[in-house]
Amino acid sequence: MKTLEFIAGWPRNAVIGVSVALVLIITLVRLLTGHELALSFFYLIPVSVSALGAGRFAGILMALFCAFAWLAADLSMQERFSNPYIPYANEFFRLMMFIFIAHVMASMKELTEQQKKTARTDFLTGIPNRLSFIEYARLEVSKSRRESRPISLIFLDVDNFKAVNDTWGHHEGDLLLINVAATLTHTIRITDFAARLGGDEFGILLWRSTSSDAFLVAEKIREQLLALARRKNWPVTYSLGLVTFDEAPESVEELVDEADRLMYQAKQGGKNALKHRTVSKEKGARVSGAGQVRYLDSVR
Repeated sequence: MKTLEFIAGWPRNAVIGVSVALVLIITLVRLLTGHELALSFFYLIPVSVSALGAGRFAGILMALFCAFAWLAADLSMQERFSNPYIPYANEFFRLMMFIFIAHVMASMKELTEQQKKTARTDFLTGIPNRLSFIEYARLEVSKSRRESRPISLIFLDVDNFKAVNDTWGHHEGDLLLINVAATLTHTIRITDFAARLGGDEFGILLWRSTSSDAFLVAEKIREQLLALARRKNWPVTYSLGLVTFDEAPESVEELVDEADRLMYQAKQGGKNALKHRTVSKEKGARVSGAGQVRYLDSVR
């Protein structure tokens, strides 16, 4: 598995280059040693590398290249065969073996990628799950810190979700969550990232959003979700906690905890609300540890 991930991480051109080089080296060794050494097994290495690193089609092309290279070597030593057609017959069967290995390796790669995708996708809504969200958020926090740019996070909770389950059953509750996820996906910008964090809670990471921009996005999301609830006659509203860090926090946990805390404040304040807080370092303030911060609250 680690080998597969290592090769899959190579650039496509590097995979092809390494594979071609291996084929040429193996063929040269065979020409120098003659027919006494059986080296066909070693051709499976460039075939496998190509299929794992560049895909099924590249693996099949490399299988053809390997078979052609072996055939060329055989033809250079044709006098050892009792029949001139034997090298062609041998290479046909070797080609079938090489193509089979290419298919096996490509299928292994596809299965691994599908398993990775499944592990990071919410099984009900089809959007990213908490694991995927945390991984993505860590990358964004790290980039935001390096580039000294703001980062914003919305933590969203469905108010009165239990009432839907109790009144119409869990199927209707599932349908509500699916529609909420779809609404989020179609409302946010292509650069933003929405995920189901668990239960009826969702997180939306806003890319390079200032405090005012993030607030507008959050309000738009809330309005779209309320319109959805009215169309479906669902007795739900939405509580949102939005935090904007003018300079990225030390960790993802700090970002999530702050947005989560604001969401609970919105719920405790009567639900159906957006609680917004901007965290920024005071100009001219002496910074120590996490820095001195001031809070700007906006509640709608």
